Amino acid sequence: MKKETNSQQPPGLLRRAVRWLGRGVMVVAALLIFAMGLGWIVQTMASARDAKRFPPTGALIDVGGRSLHLDCRGEGEPTVVIEAGAQDWSTGWQRPQSALAEHTRVCTYDRAGLGWSDPSDEPKDGLHMVADLERLLETANEAKPYLLVGHSLGGMLNRVYYEQYKEQVAGMVLLEPGDPDQMDEMFPEAHGEPAFGSWVDTRASAVGHVGLARYLVRDLMEGKGFPDDEVAATRALMA
Repeated sequence: MKKETNSQQPPGLLRRAVRWLGRGVMVVAALLIFAMGLGWIVQTMASARDAKRFPPTGALIDVGGRSLHLDCRGEGEPTVVIEAGAQDWSTGWQRPQSALAEHTRVCTYDRAGLGWSDPSDEPKDGLHMVADLERLLETANEAKPYLLVGHSLGGMLNRVYYEQYKEQVAGMVLLEPGDPDQMDEMFPEAHGEPAFGSWVDTRASAVGHVGLARYLVRDLMEGKGFPDDEVAATRALMA
């Protein structure tokens, strides 16, 4: 009786190719894990160094188990509160803040998870953001009413703040403010979900932990005329 051959068994050359391909994938995966581990070590050491080089310019205020960074300068009324644009924070407003502080009280701050402020587990929507700011200013005993100054996203947040706390607002200055409908126009597939914030947070966190963000921002603000200390601090905080 003839022995039946397995017609489905791949030829020897194909088996060897599949075996070598599998080994290659394992080697690439091992190298990737090694690179990510090395990046994490470098990032951890560099972040510890940056924390010493660039301490907060203002105060870290407890707002219920986490700290938000608030930098207030000058004296006078009304208190000017600057709300930065998306993915921006207090460092970018130091020069206008210093100029305005010669005439009145001026405060900049970092929203949750940006600059020197701790992250928050709460949703990153306008109501939670302005509630954070209101709690921050109240805890710091900053005098009301406030003159709100908002750039881009900050302009939209100023409008939300006014709707929530009208009695605290003396006026608003909106600098190239964002439009409430612009996110729907930019991300029509989101259907009301925070697509932009989730996309940025998830990927920025991943590349930040393994040191890739530090490499990507190495030339940030280069040749734009900003003071060297401001550039260095901003790069370190973004990394």
